[in-house]
Amino acid sequence: MIITPGGNRSGVIGLLNVNSKYKALQKSTDDKAVDAGSTIDTSAVTDRLGKLAESFTARIGQLQESISRNQSSASGLSDISESLGQARELLVEAGTENVSQERLQEIGQEISGLVDQINATAENTLFEGVSLLDKFNSADLGVAELSLDHKGLAAVDKAIDEVTQASSGIQENIDGLAEQLQRVEVSQENVVSAESRIRDSGFASNLLSLTTEQLSSGNSNSIFDQLKMENVMKLLS
Repeated sequence: MIITPGGNRSGVIGLLNVNSKYKALQKSTDDKAVDAGSTIDTSAVTDRLGKLAESFTARIGQLQESISRNQSSASGLSDISESLGQARELLVEAGTENVSQERLQEIGQEISGLVDQINATAENTLFEGVSLLDKFNSADLGVAELSLDHKGLAAVDKAIDEVTQASSGIQENIDGLAEQLQRVEVSQENVVSAESRIRDSGFASNLLSLTTEQLSSGNSNSIFDQLKMENVMKLLS
């Protein structure tokens, strides 16, 4: 009969029972049962999980970059849409009755300034040096030269529709990428957690095997002088 220093025989029995349950759990997950005194090599599993976590990290970076690129495009299109909206208001004003020639000249100048803003936005919306909106300059949108009549208004309306459709598509991309990012982040957290648990389980099993071996050989004093029973049980909880 094995008695611990201090007579805590039930503590030893509890520890041995936990060891037996742990071995049974290993067998149920297609791992080999571990005999008393042997150890578990978890390095291969944790290495694979580590590489998987690294691949998730790389994928997270790619998704974040894609989201940033799309957000830059969306911001630029929003500015272009605002300029087109202002141009439309001016064209509507130009089409009203009793507008003086002086005011028409002012409207024409203001619209020219808005066209310049559209071109500047299209040219300067970049991501890592790459132009994102080179197809949304005033020429491609058909608003480079606007007449102050219904034709000019129709051209602006068409450009607004084009920009709106592009913005909607980009927002859908952002939403889809954000969902992917969330899933990958959760997967990464699960892998990291699993790796940590396996490392802890491997350490705990090896510790239990060592404890069982020393207890079986009668060397109980040395092991219990080094370890506290409650710490071992916490590790397995």
